[in-house]
Amino acid sequence: MTITNSRPIICAHCGGEVCGAYIQAGSNHYHPFHFVCSVCGKDILEGLYVEDDGHVYHPGCHEARLAPRCSYCDKPLCGDYREDYWGLRSCIEHEVEFPSCVFCGRMVDSRRNGGSASQGGVRCIVCRRTAIEGEREADELFRETLCWCSAQTLAFSSRKVFVGLCDKQRICKMLGKNPAGKHLGVTKTRHLSLWNGAFRLQSLSVFILRGLPRTLFMGVSAHELGHVWLKQLGIVGLSEQHEEGFCEFLSFRRYHQLKTKEGQFFAGQIAGNEDNVYGEGFRAIRSMAARVGFGGIVESLRAQKRLPIIERVQ
Repeated sequence: MTITNSRPIICAHCGGEVCGAYIQAGSNHYHPFHFVCSVCGKDILEGLYVEDDGHVYHPGCHEARLAPRCSYCDKPLCGDYREDYWGLRSCIEHEVEFPSCVFCGRMVDSRRNGGSASQGGVRCIVCRRTAIEGEREADELFRETLCWCSAQTLAFSSRKVFVGLCDKQRICKMLGKNPAGKHLGVTKTRHLSLWNGAFRLQSLSVFILRGLPRTLFMGVSAHELGHVWLKQLGIVGLSEQHEEGFCEFLSFRRYHQLKTKEGQFFAGQIAGNEDNVYGEGFRAIRSMAARVGFGGIVESLRAQKRLPIIERVQ
């Protein structure tokens, strides 16, 4: 910043001529009394200023004006801050103040954005808006997912599969699992005992956690329909890891083909799952699909009742 005497020029603040002393900041000139911060209007002293897009600011005012705002408290984020998958920026301290949505991971400030309690955690307003709460809506979306699965070369029998919504406690009870787990659905079978001591598959029912956001419901439906397809084919020799991995891979494909931010988020959750059964199972099937294609896996299961044998590359 310089103060000098020169011929009259134009003040960038008021547009009037400067006669006498002036202040130059970048390519602009100012009356000494018009060299003020564009945010607070106070004089800029001692040469401490920031120029941006033809305006001058106190450094602190510039940081506060142009810095991103916290999505939760609207304060300027002038130092370190958190940015989640959804592009929401927030103050670091909110990480310990607010719980995360049990489904999408967004932080939930119930005082501002209407988050609500859900089964197994807190649900954000975004997930609540698309939550599948009614049996009719669940059945329609399940049938839509079944049609998608059929297009993936999975041929289902004509026998209708029942789908119902239920709470987490009931799902865990049917699975014989700890209620603290992350189980979102279950497929149950009913067999008819024949006169010769054999059994015949009589019916299949799928139960899905009530209140899942729409995209997650579609992925869980695809996963459970994977179980339905395997059971209709009478495939019983797969390990738990391979069966769950196959169903997770089917769900992953459903999410990926949606081509939405939500779909990519849930696909990423599957890909990054560290669980030995679901995560490792998914990666095993994904690796297999990279070698023989998903169609190759389906054809091997349909024709030979087992996964394809992949020879190791020497």
